[in-house]
Amino acid sequence: SQSHRQRRVRRWKKPSNDHSIEGTGTILQTSRDISTLTEGKRQRNPAHNHTRAIYSNNNKTGTMEVKELYRLYYTEFDEETRLLQANENATDTASTTSHTDIIQSTFFLYGSLFAVLFILFLLLRPRYPHVYNPKKSFPALNTPLAENDFGRLSWMWNVFQVSYEDIREQCGMDAASTLRIYEMGVKLSLVGVFNSAFLAPVYSLAGNTVAASGESDPVKGVSLSNLEQGDHAAIATTVAAYIFFAAFMHWVDKDFEWFTAHRHAFLAKKTVPNYSIFLSGLPPDMQTDTALKEYFIKCFSRDDVVADAHVALIIPNLEKKVAKRDKVVSKLEHAINVLTIKGVTPTHKTIMLETVESVPTYSKEIEDLNEEISRDIDRI
Repeated sequence: SQSHRQRRVRRWKKPSNDHSIEGTGTILQTSRDISTLTEGKRQRNPAHNHTRAIYSNNNKTGTMEVKELYRLYYTEFDEETRLLQANENATDTASTTSHTDIIQSTFFLYGSLFAVLFILFLLLRPRYPHVYNPKKSFPALNTPLAENDFGRLSWMWNVFQVSYEDIREQCGMDAASTLRIYEMGVKLSLVGVFNSAFLAPVYSLAGNTVAASGESDPVKGVSLSNLEQGDHAAIATTVAAYIFFAAFMHWVDKDFEWFTAHRHAFLAKKTVPNYSIFLSGLPPDMQTDTALKEYFIKCFSRDDVVADAHVALIIPNLEKKVAKRDKVVSKLEHAINVLTIKGVTPTHKTIMLETVESVPTYSKEIEDLNEEISRDIDRI
């Protein structure tokens, strides 16, 4: 192959030899192919930043970077080429893919995933009750509602017979509120189905855009795309939007009433969380259990109102000393048992590798730790 190739950039003529120029324009001679433009279509090669090209325009010669040449003719031709290519892609896509095909493929994909996961749930639920029914598996969480597993399939309609009162009492207010939100979603979906029941005939009978274009797309024929711009039948869409909004606001109002009633009933239960107050940022003079309890007794003017008060303190040094004392106590108890049962004086080595008797050494260490812990408690 030739070491230097020549290519026509737009409509310029190919020279008869490597050094002659015919007409006006730009002839590229590069050590590698830069671009080929044939019948309005360009084929690119990767840019070589260090390749230089010889150009000639009106018998003037010089050199420029390949990157600069790319900029010159890409600026001139890219926009038109890009628009033509975009139009071709849009035409191909519109002719090969319809709304019906998209919906069918979507239902096939997500429907298959749902079916597989649903069958797995039906098979795994009875085999792993600690995962799908933890309240029954752990005695501390067990409730009467969790005792009934229902059948392998009957649970799908029996769960709707459980009242919100039972869910609130046995599962908590959070669970009841979450299920109520799901119920709201189902209701709004049914409103959308109701709107589609009268919107589809309106779009199909009042519009003719799909038929006029020669398309055979059933889904597009019953959608808003079948109406022309400014068609009066679009009023039906506005009516459907108002129906959806009115239904949503109605159920939101009802759910506020539902939440208020159930929240009051839940807080009226005599449980510790419902009658506890969590505080933060206490002043130094109230950071003890006694001071905090006396403060609230004064607030309510009754001694039997406040059951108890506890202040959680961050005391890592004190906790370390208490843990160390517990370990020494265990060692002392073991040494005393050895001395009492075997009649042998137990010994151990210190950090300095000195052998000492265990009982008096551990006893002295515990006394020192007790004094340090007492001082830290008084200081706190």
